[in-house]
Amino acid sequence: MPPKKRGKRAVASSQQNPLDSQTRRAVGLPDEIVDHIFSFIGMELDDYTTPCSLSRVCRSWFAVARPYVFRSVCVRTEARAMQFSEFLDKNPIIRQWVRKLRIINPPAEFWKLWCSTAFVQMASSFPGLYAVSFEHATCGALLVQPIPNDQQVTLRKHLLEFRNVHELSFLRCRIFNNAFVPFIGWFPCIQYVFSDLDDTYWSGHPFEKLKPPLESLSVARCCLPVESFLLPGSLQSLRSLRFEMNLQRGNQSTFLFVMTCLGHSLRTLVLDIPFAAGITRWYSSALRTDWDASRLTGLCDLEVRFRPEDTVVVTVLRKLGWLSVKTLTLKISFDFISDFYGDGTLNDALALPSFQHLESLRLIYAGSLAPSIALRRLEEMLPALWDRGIEVKFEKERVKRGSAELNALLQGARSWGRG
Repeated sequence: MPPKKRGKRAVASSQQNPLDSQTRRAVGLPDEIVDHIFSFIGMELDDYTTPCSLSRVCRSWFAVARPYVFRSVCVRTEARAMQFSEFLDKNPIIRQWVRKLRIINPPAEFWKLWCSTAFVQMASSFPGLYAVSFEHATCGALLVQPIPNDQQVTLRKHLLEFRNVHELSFLRCRIFNNAFVPFIGWFPCIQYVFSDLDDTYWSGHPFEKLKPPLESLSVARCCLPVESFLLPGSLQSLRSLRFEMNLQRGNQSTFLFVMTCLGHSLRTLVLDIPFAAGITRWYSSALRTDWDASRLTGLCDLEVRFRPEDTVVVTVLRKLGWLSVKTLTLKISFDFISDFYGDGTLNDALALPSFQHLESLRLIYAGSLAPSIALRRLEEMLPALWDRGIEVKFEKERVKRGSAELNALLQGARSWGRG
């Protein structure tokens, strides 16, 4: 019996290069173009899951996505850092990809990690490192006293080597001022400071005031009393300022100090400053007399977040209304129509000729009302926004929920369904 003839499909399959199946691409594009596309995905520097998911698509994407996986590395203790150092010795190319070093859940005296010569040698081997972040650090009672002099000398010497580090962050930390203030001054080229503290404790020890030429300052929740360790010159060079704090917690003097030090270099200003009605009169008066907003000649982007009862926002808008602001974002929060009332002062602060150079106006609603109802109320209370002849972009804030909160909501929905 003659052998069966092989079809054209089988012949073509046999003649195919066996290596083609290994180099098959998900998209028929060169790696350089795929890499350029990845750069527009919007992955945060600390985002680990997205580049890992991309690396599993195909072999070519694995090679392109791998540098994004190692942009940010995490270290907890010196022992873990040494393990990572051994891994780097076997894979030296990874050193070129690291951009951010995150110190997460360190021991109470977390600053001692930077006294270790081995750790500093590992960290300084990253040529592209520009950001250092301390996260979930909690200091013990020992740090009520200043760092010992001999360890201060070691810290100054080691941190002086990191001239390429420009960004310093303290996130979800409970620390004494003795712990974080030295890092701001001893890193020689810090330009960006981000603070999102759970709490901060001030030991009362005086500090030599620092004057790093800061370009960006972000303060959330617990306010850093920057007037106690920063000179006004550090804030006059700011290009971006973000304040998200509750002024009921005694942060009024810090806010006034920062606002009065700002200069013509400022380009972006974000204010989220709710406070008690009891201090409204004093605070508005202090802003009117002590804050010279006319110096902010370079301000282009302004974002103000407030509730209708936070009347200090009227003073802020009146101060800034005469500047050449190009983009204005108003984020307003209320849960009931009756919550948004007033005597028209807020609408007057937004009426022409204030903000007459606006090119973009964005209105964000945060609350429980339906977007259509909230928009109707805003049109009633703030008609000046729609009298400018430019488009008002309205949207409702997207609520980001954590996994624990989502699980709780799902369990509640299931129990309600069973009932």
